[in-house]
Amino acid sequence: MADDERYLTLPPAAELFAPTAAMPDGWRVPVEGRLISYIYVGLTAIDFEIWLGGDNDLTLRLERPFTLRDRESIRRLDPRTTHKSELAPMLAVCDWTVSNFLVTSSGQLEIGFGEERRLVVEPVTDGRAWMIGWPFSGPDIVGSAAGAGPVILPSDEPWVLVEPDGSLPTTSQASLESIESDSGVQLPIRGQVALVSATSLSIELTLPIPGGGDFDIHFGGDLRMTDAGGGELQLDAASADRASLGPMLDLLGARLTESAIESPEQLHLVFADGRRLRAGPGTWEAHWPTVPGGLDEHWVPRDGPSIP
Repeated sequence: MADDERYLTLPPAAELFAPTAAMPDGWRVPVEGRLISYIYVGLTAIDFEIWLGGDNDLTLRLERPFTLRDRESIRRLDPRTTHKSELAPMLAVCDWTVSNFLVTSSGQLEIGFGEERRLVVEPVTDGRAWMIGWPFSGPDIVGSAAGAGPVILPSDEPWVLVEPDGSLPTTSQASLESIESDSGVQLPIRGQVALVSATSLSIELTLPIPGGGDFDIHFGGDLRMTDAGGGELQLDAASADRASLGPMLDLLGARLTESAIESPEQLHLVFADGRRLRAGPGTWEAHWPTVPGGLDEHWVPRDGPSIP
């Protein structure tokens, strides 16, 4: 059987987590040898995808504190922290390979990435610590329930990557068109940063559009971040040291008030708190729907790079 076909026959969640399928140590999800692809850091949760081949991914959501151990340290991280740069070690998980994936009968989640790397999420008594989104056989979602171990959640359980808080404006954007001037191109991209996504080669900001859809800005090279006091920080969105991009996580919740393309194709973002972000030619791209919730999209630069 081909490798991809093996994962296309992954049992439904309800079958895999049935009481009769339990082993002495719990339920093992057969995803050994698979890579972590995208990681999504949101305002209240962290999601990441385990690539199963083709366009198929098993998605995991972390909603409560967890432990991350790598070769050099053991860290306790909380997805709900208001200091999002504290979550920078999670950016290194991109391109790690899963060696084992275990859910215990108590509801503890344990993921191994070889002998020296491990992620552990303990069950909680006042809610849910994690969820797994199944890629095949219907809308199965598995979650941890307080005091009940793993449970199959209702099929209408919401799974929203971008979940903005109440500070988003309720009025529609005046226009989703760019405006050209002698000084450059003014972009309509503005609003609250509700998601920071990363791969091993890029990092992305997502801002919801009232009425439906998102502004997405991808970065794949050098970045210059300026704080409100004028201090500058140089970043590389493709750096092998993924944790060095922690300052980008601190943009979660920030409000973008101005965005423009300055000659020659340099992107300039201005935030309400005085921070600025600049990306040079050939290192970024952005896209958004032509109308709120629509399928047709604007892309800038039109002939720009294709960033993973």
